[in-house]
Amino acid sequence: MFDIVMIFLNEKLDKISFDEAFTKIDNATKASWGAAKPVVCRPDFFSCLKNYEKDAVSDEQCELANAYFEKQSDFRVNEAREFKEKGSAILGAFMKAADLCMFCKCLVVYHDVMVNFIPLQNEVQELNK
Repeated sequence: MFDIVMIFLNEKLDKISFDEAFTKIDNATKASWGAAKPVVCRPDFFSCLKNYEKDAVSDEQCELANAYFEKQSDFRVNEAREFKEKGSAILGAFMKAADLCMFCKCLVVYHDVMVNFIPLQNEVQELNK
């Protein structure tokens, strides 16, 4: 799950490999936890996310994020909400992961709006003048 966060933060990922336990199910890749752990343990990690420059998101970052969203089951936020409703013992960590997932998905949506919708809106305004 942290791979996408690492991509948006322009941090280096571990070499991509497939998780044998999930290969037959959904070709899940192993998480880059080795690379992510030092980043998420930084004292300023959450302030980096809070102050993230969303206008700097690139097409490439969004393409990579979408590839992960399609392949990785841990980016299914609805499943996280189901855990919340069941009162799981790992609820706190799982919900924080779900929040990071939503943060990443929102970055992609924001980028799509800025790239596709805003230019059209500006064009319409120009035509109305």
